[in-house]
Amino acid sequence: MIINICREAAVLMLLSLNTYTDLKRNEILLFSIPAGMGTGLVCAFLSGELSGSWLAGLVPGIVFILLSILSQGCIGMGDGLLLLALGALLSWHNVTACLLLALILSALCAIMILVIHRGKMYDVFPFAPFLLAGHLLTLMM
Repeated sequence: MIINICREAAVLMLLSLNTYTDLKRNEILLFSIPAGMGTGLVCAFLSGELSGSWLAGLVPGIVFILLSILSQGCIGMGDGLLLLALGALLSWHNVTACLLLALILSALCAIMILVIHRGKMYDVFPFAPFLLAGHLLTLMM
């Protein structure tokens, strides 16, 4: 029980800090990635969840990192690293649900920006706030 509370506190801290810096400077705090991954590893070890399902939680982050490389930076590498840290902290189904909700929310926001504010197709906007919103929505489900 206490491990789950610590894990959730780490997730909220990781997402909140990175949401702030992503909104202010369009970047992810790189020092928070190994801190999040280390916390996730310790929590998984202490709770006996260090197995294939823990490794499966890393897959969305790895996919995002590969997409960042293949798209030559159209998808931020920091977003993939942030997802990697989330995958270390959360179960694979929670990180996947968080990611899917974040993608839906960001797509809706992008459409609104394009239609209402006359944004351009290649405008950059932060993804960490959508990950935070996606995670908060998964907590409510």
